[in-house]
Amino acid sequence: MAHLAGEVDDRFRRAFYTYLAQQVIPLLDAQVEKIDGRLFSHYDRPQFADLVEVRHRYYYEISFSSPAGFEDACGELDYDPSTASWAPSPAKPPSVITLTQKRQFDAQLESCPNETIVAPYECPKCHSNKVAGIIYDHGVPEDANAPKTEFDSERRGGAWSCKSPHWRCLSCKHEWGGDYWIRTGFWDGEKELRLEGIVRASRYSAHGAGFLGAAVECRDGRVWVCDYDEQSPFHALDGRQVEAFGKPFQPRPGVSCLIDWEGARTLGHFHVSAMRLLDMTCDSELVEVGAQQHLYGRFERRLGDAGKSTLSFVTEDGNSFDVANDPAGATIGPSLKVCGYPVLPSPSVRTSSRQHLWIICPHSTEDLWEWRKRYS
Repeated sequence: MAHLAGEVDDRFRRAFYTYLAQQVIPLLDAQVEKIDGRLFSHYDRPQFADLVEVRHRYYYEISFSSPAGFEDACGELDYDPSTASWAPSPAKPPSVITLTQKRQFDAQLESCPNETIVAPYECPKCHSNKVAGIIYDHGVPEDANAPKTEFDSERRGGAWSCKSPHWRCLSCKHEWGGDYWIRTGFWDGEKELRLEGIVRASRYSAHGAGFLGAAVECRDGRVWVCDYDEQSPFHALDGRQVEAFGKPFQPRPGVSCLIDWEGARTLGHFHVSAMRLLDMTCDSELVEVGAQQHLYGRFERRLGDAGKSTLSFVTEDGNSFDVANDPAGATIGPSLKVCGYPVLPSPSVRTSSRQHLWIICPHSTEDLWEWRKRYS
């Protein structure tokens, strides 16, 4: 789309630098000495040419360095050429990771509970059964399952964190354990990752429930579970090639979750901050899904642009959105708390030019079964 390349001129650049100076840099902790990064568009492709909403939408990733360290900012912005101004997009608003937030993250890692750690039977490197738990001066209680008698005299100083190894082989001195994605170098524990793959989502079937959530299968063999709810917006992208932004996470202890995926190299869990369709076709339902939000408000009915009755959701602060899906248990009138995802419907299915939400609201078992009959 040539219009994007032609749009980048000195006026465009000055407007972006002004946005950083006014909206981003004041949020940082330290005095900035150097700025590195990029500004680009996910929608610089012919198939998005007819989507007015993303015609001037850009994404930025910026790193700000100072003697105290690095601070990061990223997000999506809409550019208005008529006024040379920038505004946050509804799908992925800008965010800043400050030095304070990084310190808080490290403190959170150091306070992670050790309740899911189970002593291994043997060393994964030399297969010796002389395995001991590493004991740190502070951070977590010593693990009752770990054999410590031979290792107590080699107590490890410092604090334990999710980045620290849990186990040591007394034969070959190999150490292992800790957060999997950090330990393998796949993730640094802070910055968002970009995934590219195919969405796999399942609906309820009379042949058995099974996994009813959604996941992304990547070319490298990794599979990432994005949602366990069968009403998730990711189901609208089933079988589609997408790019997703977000962070890996490990489910809390005691929470039921998948532990295996047939044919997968590894199985992980992923908090999605934005997911976008890469190959849009005439039957595409959604183009983009934003991060999950918890909202309080009520459902209403209003006349859409074509004069048809449309379901909308009005938040407690008065913002109104068209509802892009048919939520189980949606009732007009009463105030309630819902999970909402900002979404961008494709031109073939959208009913208005207003902002849209995909909503999952409180529902009964009967509501869910009624919904399944409509969509399974």
